[in-house]
Amino acid sequence: GKIISVSSDHDSTNGKTQSSMFRRDMAAGRRREICAKLLLFDLEEGEGGVSASYDEQHNGKNHRAKMIRKSGYVIHLIEFTRESTIHIVTIVTGIPCSVLEGYWPAPGVDDHQCVSSMVKGFSVLGTLYGKKIDASMNIPELQKPAMAQKLLELQPLAYISQRWVFLFTKGDASLADHVRNIASLAAAVFIVRRHCKKSLPSQLYTAIVTAAMRLIKDIIACQCLCYTTYFLFLAATHILEQCFGMMRTFVASMRNFDCLQMEERMSNIVALRSIYEQHPTWRADPKRLSQTFDHWNPASWTGDVDPRNVNVVNMWALGVQDASSELSKLPFYNSSDTDLRALLLRKPHTTLLNPQGKPPQHIGDEDPSDDETEVVKSET
Repeated sequence: GKIISVSSDHDSTNGKTQSSMFRRDMAAGRRREICAKLLLFDLEEGEGGVSASYDEQHNGKNHRAKMIRKSGYVIHLIEFTRESTIHIVTIVTGIPCSVLEGYWPAPGVDDHQCVSSMVKGFSVLGTLYGKKIDASMNIPELQKPAMAQKLLELQPLAYISQRWVFLFTKGDASLADHVRNIASLAAAVFIVRRHCKKSLPSQLYTAIVTAAMRLIKDIIACQCLCYTTYFLFLAATHILEQCFGMMRTFVASMRNFDCLQMEERMSNIVALRSIYEQHPTWRADPKRLSQTFDHWNPASWTGDVDPRNVNVVNMWALGVQDASSELSKLPFYNSSDTDLRALLLRKPHTTLLNPQGKPPQHIGDEDPSDDETEVVKSET
């Protein structure tokens, strides 16, 4: 079928290419009409209606890597380190430090590319949402006020972590439920970023919201093209990575090949993929010794994947409202932070890619010294 989107795994060159080629004003038509009804949505795409963005699993990996950097990270106004986060989570959940250190390995210990440990780490952080220090926790009385404040500051991260886990694991949820969750994720990081720029580096924030909008635009494109299936997990770099893996193992141990051999292998891989898409049960299950959340296959996805059954406008509105109402419960956010409709009245140029609501001629004028650099570099 028609190509409706492309994704990158955060390679800097690809990021610049996307900015120059795929951030144009969306053409008039049904897709633009729908997107214009979505709160904070950016009406941009590439030529021919092709959207570009980043891989959501790489976004999650980078978000986790931000938490384990040596210099620490900021959630609201308090700076956390990897060690202090593990200490708090251990006290609140009772999970041993040795287990948590596997979810959040020290910088340089591994390549931080394990999707399984990343998802498990977010799952643990998600359990902190709504938790408070109580008598059952083994905390000295003098330390309880400081610990309670740190746990409170971690609440936005805990809420965002729940959204990551839903996106990566809920193969039994419908496409409509995923749209609601994606909207909630985008709105939550928008509120966090607006309130404190150091909470999310510019590159990571841009990648998260761009990927979220790309998934929504994909679903709308599928509706316009009358496609009957759309798998979230196949809409990024996963097929490309699977293709590389098949190409390197296509002929026994011959992992290296020249250009002519590459052409021959690619032709065979395309033919195989076409067969597997028509008969997904013919493909053997991956032989792995441990549980993985990476590289789903269509047979594993049991939720409703028909884009025609999704009311994008309603589900996006519900997701944004979910994030606004939940974060408004936290004392350090006021109505000017979480009432997004009122924000748009004050600053009509505000969008997910322009969270400060700057006029068009001033977009991109942020001081880079206020930001942080990414921790994880993409690895092919």
